[in-house]
Amino acid sequence: MFHYLRKISTIVLCVSALTACGFHLRGSQNAGSATLMTYQTLSIVGDTESNIAQNLANLMRGQVRVVGKTTPAQVTTEIGDVSHSKDILTKNSQGRITEYRLFGSVTIQAYDANKQPLIAPTRLTVTRTLSAADGYITGLDLEEARLADDMDLELANQIQYRLRAIRLTNAAQ
Repeated sequence: MFHYLRKISTIVLCVSALTACGFHLRGSQNAGSATLMTYQTLSIVGDTESNIAQNLANLMRGQVRVVGKTTPAQVTTEIGDVSHSKDILTKNSQGRITEYRLFGSVTIQAYDANKQPLIAPTRLTVTRTLSAADGYITGLDLEEARLADDMDLELANQIQYRLRAIRLTNAAQ
């Protein structure tokens, strides 16, 4: 019985400590006035089948209502020209590739319901280095795919930061 009460009190203590330090889950509206969005609806158009668009929609949920392109939205963001590529970065003395440089990029823009630009067309790019040691060639494709997913998430985060900076005035809403 005492062991059970000690576990419960430990859990209560941990939860209390998290709330006392100002911890808030992402998307909680009481996290501070600086993070409150000045718009309630967002539409994501363009390359909506990409990982970037899906990651962006997931990141924005809880902050705004993400609507389909047929539903009117206060802010619309266009995702276009999603690309991934890789270049040879280094070779060893035998001429074998030891590192690749991976690139991920996307073009975005955002506008309000009146088609007034909020974010001018902007190209966002991220890079990663992929080491290709001789003994680990079989896992190279899997690691490249994981790095591409990581780059897509980082690009979605960069788009989210730009969308969170939009401040609509009452006239634009």
